[in-house]
Amino acid sequence: MGGICGFSGALDKNTLDLMSSIMSYRGKESFSCVDGISGLSQRTPKFKNFKNAVETPSGDYFIIFDGDIFNKNDLLNLLKENNYKLNEESEHEILIGLYLTFGNEFPKLIDGHFSICITD
Repeated sequence: MGGICGFSGALDKNTLDLMSSIMSYRGKESFSCVDGISGLSQRTPKFKNFKNAVETPSGDYFIIFDGDIFNKNDLLNLLKENNYKLNEESEHEILIGLYLTFGNEFPKLIDGHFSICITD
């Protein structure tokens, strides 16, 4: 697995870069973002090749994710049953959909091993 770090509050990109460098043994930096309110960084092993971060079309939410979801098809069906419209069927978009549909309880629906960070 890779590593995820972040902050909320008055920190800057230099601080986030330092936090990320401490976990450099987890892999290459694949995503880093500071928006003035919060910051996220993710490192992924070299063998991982997936989308690192997703922003909702409105720009209100960012998500970074690492891991495996074993019940992806069940979660897709659950979102469709709740009339959530997906632009694609990536794990990132499924997770955002679950968060927007079920709130903070959404991790209980996931079967897998994973790390997730969502900013809103």
